[in-house]
Amino acid sequence: MPKTLPGTLLALAAMGLVSPQLEGTRLAGAWAGLLSGLVVGFGVVAWQKSALRRNPARAMDTMALGFLFKLVVLASMGAMVLWWEPMASRLDAKAFLLSAALGMVLLLTLGALDNAAVLRESAARAFQPNPERGPGASVSEGKSSS
Repeated sequence: MPKTLPGTLLALAAMGLVSPQLEGTRLAGAWAGLLSGLVVGFGVVAWQKSALRRNPARAMDTMALGFLFKLVVLASMGAMVLWWEPMASRLDAKAFLLSAALGMVLLLTLGALDNAAVLRESAARAFQPNPERGPGASVSEGKSSS
């Protein structure tokens, strides 16, 4: 079972518990940051999962690119919240960046666990015997050398 959805629901519930203690721009920044972080995290995890199903050998590249993408998006969103007036006047930058980073890290961790399951599935499929070649047949058998 995927771990990202239950983890996301727990993060939203935790934010719901913290929300009464926040007010104004801090509350708006925290919610906007968490939702933005979760959306970016879900997008990256979905991309990683599809890339790993297509080419499991590139697992490390996929994980590194996903992390770098999240880092660039977080820096870009932070710059917008700090310096773009329509966002800066409505959202608290510290609350936004903290909750966005927490949302991304949560989905990065849970997504890595989900992606490990995808890699285990592809490894198990790679080592299943092929009934067309008979028991004990190797992968190289049946290939012609011409």
